[in-house]
Amino acid sequence: MTAVGVLPGALVTTSLGAIPVEGVSAGDVVLTHRSRWRTVTRTSMQFYDGEAVRFRPPGLDDLLLVTMHMVWVADSDDAGDRPQRWRFEPACLVKPYQFVFFPVPTTWPDGFKSDVEPERFRSIEVVAAEGGIAVRSAFVDRVPYCGYVYDFSVEEDQSYVADGISVGSCTSTTS
Repeated sequence: MTAVGVLPGALVTTSLGAIPVEGVSAGDVVLTHRSRWRTVTRTSMQFYDGEAVRFRPPGLDDLLLVTMHMVWVADSDDAGDRPQRWRFEPACLVKPYQFVFFPVPTTWPDGFKSDVEPERFRSIEVVAAEGGIAVRSAFVDRVPYCGYVYDFSVEEDQSYVADGISVGSCTSTTS
């Protein structure tokens, strides 16, 4: 079985605010790629020794994923300035010119504490997208990694948000 997962320390957007991926539990409610809140149904932790892919959207924190973990991405339109054809793609295949997705929910749970500060997005180029904003992945490279990786299943949408970027969960990557 190929390992999939997010490296420790990545912050997952939950209904209670940002939680490190290694602290997410079954029953927690997370934000999905569809900008909806859904419940975590199962968690997993695997040992991984290989390459990780680092995403570095301009002006934002890095996100490190196992090479085969799925990321919600889109290509540019013919003019090169709008995202089109959103889909899940393995992290190792994402190109710097593609867009990654930052969901913005239409409803917020009671007591939600946001880890996203609007100032973060003022200095970078963002594009409005249905349900959120799109940012070019800008810099993608590979780094060696040996240690545990974390992932979980999420009801219905099978996705979650790690360090602001929409990624697929371990059991399914349907849109």
